[in-house]
Amino acid sequence: MFSWFKEDRRPTFLDSLLSKELSIHKSELIFDNGIQIEGKINLSVRSSNPKSIVQVSKTGEINGDIKAYWAVVSGVVNGNINVEGSLEVFNMGKVNGNVICKNFIGDRNAVINGSIFEKKS
Repeated sequence: MFSWFKEDRRPTFLDSLLSKELSIHKSELIFDNGIQIEGKINLSVRSSNPKSIVQVSKTGEINGDIKAYWAVVSGVVNGNINVEGSLEVFNMGKVNGNVICKNFIGDRNAVINGSIFEKKS
């Protein structure tokens, strides 16, 4: 009688997840422990945890600043990066902005269009 009711019309997959530890404010994405960016976001990214990590994959792009304990960039960051620990910029990673970090690790083809400032212990 209600054969249309039995049909499952939900999408077959989900390509995004917003966890309960993630909050988005007017111009800032705030996370807790770690976040991996594989798409493009037009927000600054900041952690509420002092031992956090931000990973920007090869397909990722952040148009905003990053503030965390550790950051790994394989994609593009158009903004300043301020990390308490280390910043790693892998092959073909690109940062268009200034960097403040305790340790900097950069591959041969990494690009930094800005200044790198060392944090003292």
